[in-house]
Amino acid sequence: MIVISDTNILSSFACANVLSALLQLFQKATIVIPFSVYTEMEQGQQQGRSYLNDVINLIQDQKIQLFTLSQKHQDIARLLPATFHAGERECMALASIESVPYTMQ
Repeated sequence: MIVISDTNILSSFACANVLSALLQLFQKATIVIPFSVYTEMEQGQQQGRSYLNDVINLIQDQKIQLFTLSQKHQDIARLLPATFHAGERECMALASIESVPYTMQ
């Protein structure tokens, strides 16, 4: 089973220093994120949010997997409101096509 996570959930757990709880909660699943969520994490890290280092490390250690969106995923994401960030749109598109849980805040 896979679980999709967006930037807000990952950054909130990282800020509270409880990423291990998220990993434990979904220990029998693979947590995936689209590349736009990874980009948002890197941008936050570059803006001085050092707590995001833990999330980047989990991605680099492949404990959180990057998911490359297909053209179909991208087409659905473009139909969603521009008021959502790219990461949210891509997570929603991925969740709707793959019919998997999506954690968002």
